[in-house]
Amino acid sequence: MDSLVIQTDEDAWLAYPQGRAFYDRLWLARQLGQLCGPAGTNPPCSGWFFVKPVRNLLGLGIGAARYWYARGTDLRVPSGSFWSECFEGEHLSIDYRWNRRRGRWTPLRSVSGIFSGITPLCWIMQPRGRALPQLPSLFDRIADTCGAFRINVEFIGGRVIECHLRSGLGDWRGSPADATRAVPIWKGMPVPKNMVQNEDDGAGLARLQRLGFVYQ
Repeated sequence: MDSLVIQTDEDAWLAYPQGRAFYDRLWLARQLGQLCGPAGTNPPCSGWFFVKPVRNLLGLGIGAARYWYARGTDLRVPSGSFWSECFEGEHLSIDYRWNRRRGRWTPLRSVSGIFSGITPLCWIMQPRGRALPQLPSLFDRIADTCGAFRINVEFIGGRVIECHLRSGLGDWRGSPADATRAVPIWKGMPVPKNMVQNEDDGAGLARLQRLGFVYQ
């Protein structure tokens, strides 16, 4: 399957079995030298920590939360989840294409997210050529091992938090060509007349059900 047309993590998981390690967020955090650990362990210091499922192909922040941990207590991490250091700063979602001639990932498009807690309020398309975080060399393994030539990587404060072996622009399907903002509409909110339907409830597991987007 061509990575240029893959829009879901399920399709990417099936298409690139040799790249599945990159969907393991605990493995990824360890490879990148981040402070992290599986359920049943505690952080070595007090502070804010993310708790997330090790893998989540459904998206929508399912099972993700942010907790204050006091050293000497137990951090309650569900089985199948992990804890990792909590980063602060801009949340970026960046699409890359593998440049065979240069042997490196080239950024194609990036969007910056505005959040309330872990709920996205708006995604803002970023101008081409803006400064972006450096992609760690670990990701070169993807092109070498599994043949995916389009990936999406998410950063907070310049630190990688997850990777997808597919385009990250699925939320912009049906948007006007000149749109620069995508505002998600969640169930329970007033539904604007100009909303483009794009429903997703994470197989019934998401805390919020998305109805669609308004593009501006």
